[in-house]
Amino acid sequence: MADTANALSTETGLSADLVHKGLGAILDFLRQHLGEETFARITQAIPNASEFLTRFQSTPDAGGTGGLIGALTGLASKFLGGGAGDLSKLLESFEKLGFKAEQIEAFLPKALAFIRSHLPADLVEQILAKLPALSKFAGETGE
Repeated sequence: MADTANALSTETGLSADLVHKGLGAILDFLRQHLGEETFARITQAIPNASEFLTRFQSTPDAGGTGGLIGALTGLASKFLGGGAGDLSKLLESFEKLGFKAEQIEAFLPKALAFIRSHLPADLVEQILAKLPALSKFAGETGE
């Protein structure tokens, strides 16, 4: 887990703790939007997935959403052409963890690339079919 956190921390300038929690937020988002069988395949393929999830889920809510959600939704719209959809829930999780908009912009593509690098192509296709907005962040190349 430390190697993943150190690599993403170095690439994004975020603390290892925030990286762990951010990966957990992404996994929790996937858990909420994919079937149990699909999510089980994801957690089996990603090293330390359960630790990332546990660290995210053990973080108390940071409070209200304030004005940052609007900024984050704007960030999502920038990437998604206004189709933020369910991604607003993921962005809200990042906010509660203490991410700033520019940190999300730096972290999310790299974190999704990390997750994608551990998954078989058919599973990536299945995820992107259910959550097409992620392809903008995940570097989908249209295999």
